[in-house]
Amino acid sequence: MYVPYTLWSPLLMAAAAAFHVPASPSVPKHEQEPAICLTFALNWRGTLDDVRRIAAEPIPQSYRRLYGWTWCQNLVKGSLIDWHLAFGDERSTTQALQFLATTALEGQPSIQDFETALPDAWRRAEQTIKRHPLKPGAAGLQREEELQALRSDKAIRHLQTLVAAHERFALLATLYLRGAEFFRSQALLDEADIYLEPIGKAGKFFYEGQRVAKAAEGSTLQIAAGIETRGVNTLHDLQMRYALARARISQSPVDLTAAAAVIEENDDPIMRAAAEPLIDRGEEFCDSVSASEMLRASCDDENDLAGRLRSFWRSLAQVELVNGTKARRPGMQFPAFDVAWHAIDAAVGQTVPDRVRYDSASDDHVILLLAKAEAQIRRSQTASAPPEEVASLRAESLNDLFRAERLTPPSLNPNRFRQIADLYLNIFKSEPQARRAGMIEEARQAAYLQQVVAGLAQVRVGEPELPQSSTSPR
Repeated sequence: MYVPYTLWSPLLMAAAAAFHVPASPSVPKHEQEPAICLTFALNWRGTLDDVRRIAAEPIPQSYRRLYGWTWCQNLVKGSLIDWHLAFGDERSTTQALQFLATTALEGQPSIQDFETALPDAWRRAEQTIKRHPLKPGAAGLQREEELQALRSDKAIRHLQTLVAAHERFALLATLYLRGAEFFRSQALLDEADIYLEPIGKAGKFFYEGQRVAKAAEGSTLQIAAGIETRGVNTLHDLQMRYALARARISQSPVDLTAAAAVIEENDDPIMRAAAEPLIDRGEEFCDSVSASEMLRASCDDENDLAGRLRSFWRSLAQVELVNGTKARRPGMQFPAFDVAWHAIDAAVGQTVPDRVRYDSASDDHVILLLAKAEAQIRRSQTASAPPEEVASLRAESLNDLFRAERLTPPSLNPNRFRQIADLYLNIFKSEPQARRAGMIEEARQAAYLQQVVAGLAQVRVGEPELPQSSTSPR
């Protein structure tokens, strides 16, 4: 049975966290739950009735019953936003985000208090580690007892509260950014920035100068405080996506230049060394014959190199498409778009394009195809473009949107389907009548899209109009 990637990611994170989760420093010792928490992540989906009431009740009771921030909560909080992006609108999504922000921050330090307290809290925690270093050669139970003793220290416990707040800021930054990207909303982007700023400042402490997440175990302080070192990759991904979203929304050359600079900061020899192996072997790029020793070493040394490749190439391909430049890196034979496509598949292990699915890999592919189609339309509208090139660019854009539609079942994400269909129909209907006469497949696709768009309201709520029959079924 196929399991969407949106389920796999939280499942893996939950499994990784299950072996050891330090008790919350805000819970009295006699009330702390056992240190072992085995659970599966629950990806809430909502019912048909929930969709029918989405405008009036943006946080359905079926979600509220599962929602909370107590020990061993298995609800994927962001599944509420997945649902709104698919079936709601910017208003309903904003209300859902406001609910998450209000409830997630209850009992947490404010952003200002967090930023003020962090430098001193980090210094005091470092002093604690220096006074009580782990014994050389300590392993197993002895090492765990020493770590537990550190975690009970007042300075470490204070830092843990800030780490917990940081995790919630990061969640909110991610979810607000998703909404901003999907609706191209400046208001949601501004909210994302509120939470992105403190996690950026915290990164200078939490990740101890590391540019990328390493596979090796973190420092004693990181382990004792519960800092997930993989978060440095998440931080850089959010920063690139934020800069790119800002440029796409504002259409400002200044913002576009700034976005290109942020993405360039995440470039390194490993990103380029992985391009050919990704196209050659996909998710098995580390074993490609074209993989250099440097790349093979990074495959062993990094925590989630595939995720870092996905993040960088996905952002680079988009900024180059928005910029109207050829999507190629100096000295490289492959377009950034092509490398990004394979990097997305490699990161999630989805290399079978014909499956009917809608997951994070599918949406990343769709985002690339939408960006490419829009870029080609912009190029076709330049006054200096020859007629033959204009026709070719418009045909390519329709083909890219055809591919995007095939990755986006309207029953799973009617809102994304509508974005694709609207752009396709706008392009097709603006074609000169003489050219449209020969566009046989494109005309059929346009008719199909128009029919489905007209019925999307019924698709959303699962109410098919069955044909009336005067005879009983046999």
